[in-house]
Amino acid sequence: MLLKLTTLVVKNMLRSKTRLMATAGGCAVATFVVCFFLAANHSLSSMLDKAGASNNLVVRQKDRY
Repeated sequence: MLLKLTTLVVKNMLRSKTRLMATAGGCAVATFVVCFFLAANHSLSSMLDKAGASNNLVVRQKDRY
């Protein structure tokens, strides 16, 4: 039963290569976008946590500001 279903799925996918490539490309783009925004969110949160730490030292040059 599972072999017949797998064969049917493969035949249908290979029947329209353009649709297959569009679907695979769309899934790849969506995965990339989700991973990008999750990584950006994590890095910004990490940066803000480090900026609010009590052991930060702010150094300024005299006559610069």
